Amino acid sequence: MEKNIIIEKKQVNIVLSVKAKTLFNIANPTIDEVEALCILSDNNNGFTNAGVNCFTSQVYIGKNVRWKAESEDEGYEVLIDSIMQKGQGRSNYFFHSIALGRSLGRVISRVRDVRSLKKEVESYSINFFVLRKGKNALQKAYTIDPKLQANS
Repeated sequence: MEKNIIIEKKQVNIVLSVKAKTLFNIANPTIDEVEALCILSDNNNGFTNAGVNCFTSQVYIGKNVRWKAESEDEGYEVLIDSIMQKGQGRSNYFFHSIALGRSLGRVISRVRDVRSLKKEVESYSINFFVLRKGKNALQKAYTIDPKLQANS
């Protein structure tokens, strides 16, 4: 007897968790240091074989993807600045714009409703800021490069 598996096509929420105080206090962090202080997770069984830059989120064609950042370090805040697509030509872009801007430190965008994206994997950049709050407020910018895979 065959079982029918129903997959809920939903908005995928991607969360960037950062050890903000530690990262902020490294003068010129290497890519490896930035990656080691960041964790990505999502609500759709995202996976990685080797760190945050290999983290892959399964997203759905025609559905929203939402990114937000967080840190538990008191006196520090992490905000997503932008999402930059790296697709090879406009027809391969997952979203309508190459650069997706932020709103209150979060980014939300709908995956294009293009069936040819099915099973495509795309690297993209998450550009984010770590803000040190208080009297000597200061911000520093960082980038990580995870992946998205489109599913219908």
